[in-house]
Amino acid sequence: MILRPEFTLQLAKLLLGGASINLISPHGQGRRRTVKDLRAVIPSSLTVQYIDLRLNPDDLQTTVSGCLQQQNTILLIVHNFNLLQNDVVIERLNSIKNISYISLLCISENAEDQPSLNAENIYLPPLTQSQLIAEINYRGLAAEVTTVDRLLTQPAPYSALDQLTG
Repeated sequence: MILRPEFTLQLAKLLLGGASINLISPHGQGRRRTVKDLRAVIPSSLTVQYIDLRLNPDDLQTTVSGCLQQQNTILLIVHNFNLLQNDVVIERLNSIKNISYISLLCISENAEDQPSLNAENIYLPPLTQSQLIAEINYRGLAAEVTTVDRLLTQPAPYSALDQLTG
């Protein structure tokens, strides 16, 4: 089950077309879930390189260099992009926009306080009531109206849902 089906399919279409995108969303909105769903809808023939800068920032320069040396189609995903401090890596990421076989998806919590990226900023849409109900049903929980309404008013509804299902 895909959390935001229309959005995820549109994002996949853009990335398969070679786009460089900076996906922006505050914590707790389902960014990781969007990446998981994206990986489920893109063709398995596409090589995906994933780096979370909160977990392995030192691997990014090596990964980017490896992508630039490849000739097969690659999707490079950089999670927590706003943590990047290395100007050389930023310059290399910006050069990806001119390379037809590499697509770039950076994921940030906000549009401020981050390196300048030659990519289109796209904001993760808020969860809708129907998406949240579908996710609750998918997880095998009772989708009570009060629970759904309470989750939708949370600043981090997806994280709040994870805490309920913990």
